[in-house]
Amino acid sequence: MNKSPSDAKKYFKYLHLVREDIREEFNLLGIPSKPMRICDFGCGDGRTTFSLALEVEESVCIGVDLFDDSSKPTTKKLQQYTTIVEEVCNHGESPEVSFPGDLCKLVKEKRFPQFIRGNIILNQNLPQNIDLAYIKKVLVNISGKEYKDTPSGEDGLLAGLKHITQSLNPDGWICAIEYDQNFKLEQYFLKSDLRIMKRAQIERREIRSRGRTDVLSTFTLYLCRKSS
Repeated sequence: MNKSPSDAKKYFKYLHLVREDIREEFNLLGIPSKPMRICDFGCGDGRTTFSLALEVEESVCIGVDLFDDSSKPTTKKLQQYTTIVEEVCNHGESPEVSFPGDLCKLVKEKRFPQFIRGNIILNQNLPQNIDLAYIKKVLVNISGKEYKDTPSGEDGLLAGLKHITQSLNPDGWICAIEYDQNFKLEQYFLKSDLRIMKRAQIERREIRSRGRTDVLSTFTLYLCRKSS
């Protein structure tokens, strides 16, 4: 195995901070912490997906990303971290190799997230029957970044929202969290036949490789569902 317990311990170190952010978002939007089938679209390094699994007990969590950027863990590396936690927890944690929160509980319940290589814009390999689509700092990137052989700008954003919406159960929800930098999503939700059920704004200190920093950012939160 290429990854060591110390690598995994470092990777999971700040999950409690990510969980704090998720808890705040759920409280502000009124999302109940009940068992759900959750997809973290554009999951990046996967830490948010793990945090969702820990925060929303008894839920099934899936992370979807392109996984083609060498700066992010690949699906193989994320599986290696999972395997290390399983081995450590099954043999009893030690002070030298311990993991935060309830990771060992995820082992016992066999609820580690599943990570999938998929494309939101092109509707490739996306899960279905989702109760909650969680999208954090993704839509603004789709709108402003050009991807090879992929629609960009407004066309890419609308395509991504369409495919995420199609992945939802009839009574499913979309939770979107984006930087508040004059990037207004209301018009795109309307064009995607989505109703905004609740909107909120928060200011929080960013989480980086060394934990919670002094960098303050403002985010707009949206809770949407399909228009009936």
